[in-house]
Amino acid sequence: MPDGSAKFINLDMEEYKDLDLTIAVFTSILDRPEFKTLEAGIVLQAYLPDALGAMIRLQEWAAKRVADGGAPIKVRVVKGANLPMETVDAESHGWPLATWSTKQQSDASYKAVLEYALRPEHIGNLRIGVAGHNLFDIALAWLLASQRGVTEGVEFEMLLGMASAQAQVVKRTVGSLLLYTPVVHPDEFDVAIAYLIRRLEEGASQENFMSAVFDLDADPKLFEREKERFLASVRSMPTEVPGTNRVQDRTAPIEPGPTDGFLNAPDTDPSLAANRAWGDAIRARMKESELGNATVAANTLSTPEQVDAAISTAVAAGEAWRALGAEGRAAILHKAGDVLEARRAELLEVMGSEAGKVIEQGDPEVSEAIDFAHYYAESAKKLAHVDGATMQPVGLTVVTPPWNFPVAIPAGSTLSALATGSPVIIK
Repeated sequence: MPDGSAKFINLDMEEYKDLDLTIAVFTSILDRPEFKTLEAGIVLQAYLPDALGAMIRLQEWAAKRVADGGAPIKVRVVKGANLPMETVDAESHGWPLATWSTKQQSDASYKAVLEYALRPEHIGNLRIGVAGHNLFDIALAWLLASQRGVTEGVEFEMLLGMASAQAQVVKRTVGSLLLYTPVVHPDEFDVAIAYLIRRLEEGASQENFMSAVFDLDADPKLFEREKERFLASVRSMPTEVPGTNRVQDRTAPIEPGPTDGFLNAPDTDPSLAANRAWGDAIRARMKESELGNATVAANTLSTPEQVDAAISTAVAAGEAWRALGAEGRAAILHKAGDVLEARRAELLEVMGSEAGKVIEQGDPEVSEAIDFAHYYAESAKKLAHVDGATMQPVGLTVVTPPWNFPVAIPAGSTLSALATGSPVIIK
């Protein structure tokens, strides 16, 4: 640094979707020769089932780095502070929740990560930052480190201004304490306020140790509650490396969508390596793709006579389509939804090639088109049972969609009309 003082860089990982990316960036940068002797840190969130596996990956990488003459690293272990965001992210995309489902599981995971990291054979490769205010967890980490003779490799960390009296006791016991606080430019102080509110929300939760920290010595019931929570999490520590909650694989055969009720189609989860490889292959094909050109050429209408013929064909086909009845049409629309899902990659390729849609924008649009197919299939069945009403679809529907949503809007317009029994010409 210009002033000659040493600075320590700690790479945080706020969201599950960034776990692999954060580790990849961290290790690839430190693998560069000029950073061989640089000691840097990374953060792991224990409320992810993936945390122990990630710690093992980092430890094994750090062991090779140290054996090659490089500096050790630091891993800061936190329980995780973004559960509401992870919940919203999972629900909005139709994915399983990335975190553990209970606080006890998260606490058990935290202890399992610490137990693995604080082994004598590991501590020379990485230092551990034990971050948190739970005095039971802090005591456990300190006892483990002391009994295993690795206290030089552990550092305790707490938030500045939270439970200051307890922080002083911890400091006297372990010898030193690292205090964290947000530092922001005055023009961006709203960021610090958001951080403070998140901390207050955590502390107010009855599941959180901080809700009892000021009354532990005066209220035996609170102490027993926290002691039992601690012991329960110790008893439920995983004995094997947990698997991830997210297992979606776009290269695997698709499962048919529901035909009795509606369920949103999940978007593609980019946090998974198999899906990223699937997306990379699609992106590579976009530039030179000719997919769909033959279909367009074969269905291009160049003369008024061809337009008239198409209209006549559609109107005539409408009679047979209406004769299928609501249940028959619904069955076909459900199959259409499955076909759209099976051809997700092709749709993304064409959207990228013809409309410039990146996968991040195009993939939810394909999911929406699939949803339209299944939703309107179920809606068709309901229309047949409206008391006192008789469905009379229009003789022909013409769909002329905009260019900027090339899949979702034409799919929705077409499928809704088909659900009612109307034939469709789509431009």
